[in-house]
Amino acid sequence: MKKFSILLLSLLLINPLFAERTKVAQVGMQFLKIGVGARAVGMGEACTVSMNDMSAIFWNPGALALTEKSGMALYQTNWLCDIKHYAMAGVFDLKKYGMVGISMIYMDYPTLTATRPPQSWELGQPVQVLGEFSIAEFAFGLTYSRRVTDKLTVGGQIKYVYQDLGSSDIILSSIQDPTDPTNTIGYETAHVKNNISAVGFDFGSVYYTGYKSLRFGMVVQHFSKDMEFKSAQDKKHEPFSMPLTFKLGLAMEISDFWSPESETHKLTLSTDLLHPRDYTERVHLGLEYWFKDLLALRGGYKFNYTSESFSGGIGIRFSMGGMNAYLDYSISNFGEYFDYINRFNFGFQF
Repeated sequence: MKKFSILLLSLLLINPLFAERTKVAQVGMQFLKIGVGARAVGMGEACTVSMNDMSAIFWNPGALALTEKSGMALYQTNWLCDIKHYAMAGVFDLKKYGMVGISMIYMDYPTLTATRPPQSWELGQPVQVLGEFSIAEFAFGLTYSRRVTDKLTVGGQIKYVYQDLGSSDIILSSIQDPTDPTNTIGYETAHVKNNISAVGFDFGSVYYTGYKSLRFGMVVQHFSKDMEFKSAQDKKHEPFSMPLTFKLGLAMEISDFWSPESETHKLTLSTDLLHPRDYTERVHLGLEYWFKDLLALRGGYKFNYTSESFSGGIGIRFSMGGMNAYLDYSISNFGEYFDYINRFNFGFQF
């Protein structure tokens, strides 16, 4: 077991910079990649097998069985460019039949202005303002998770995802000058709505090895068939899928080595290895420290990202009306050109 643990940890810590090529522009519905929950993000999103609260529904459906209590949680992320990211999770304990969860993600975009650059026959003219438009993106999920044995939990999620990127004009053919067929004076266009919906799936598991609190898990996120936006006549769009990602996670309370029975201090080390469809391999590394199961301090780092890197956060647990409640906050670095990202969430279990 010790040799296996060392091998698995070595695989997770391999530097992804040795990947041969970088894949980009392979997927759509990018808002699904925004991390949900201040606890998980505060740990650098190294959370495949570290989450035992309701936020597991967004990271590993197999870990949802570790919550073992019904509850509800609300999440808010102050994203880039005045964009707000909201999420909700509700979990219901079915006792020996497992856990059922529902989730929602909603993106709140400011109103945008549509413009069109001057065409070949309009050289010297200013950019044309076409008016304002709005973007709509949301996802609803239904999750089931249960303990298969005292060491293994598994789960899956089915989700409906919708995206509306406004409308646009597609060029169908050119209009020639009757007196000079070589001169293009305009184009025939069709007005199309750029909205699309799809069904996706997540699958995940968590396995406790039996060596102290060492555990590992695997996740497949955002599995879907290829889709494409509506076309006009014979004009085709490139097909794409949701941001399919494979994850392998490993975690352990390293405080077990010096204080295995302590109820005052608990320190968890967690790491995830990611294989996304639209980029090279990435590594997430995170730490979480709990004092008397009341106050938490968190930190993490994300490797092989062009902008994101370190993150940190804090959390508290308390009683409220006979229920167990918690508040979490995290802050994430997003490079030199963007502000820090702030996340908040509140949840309670009953």
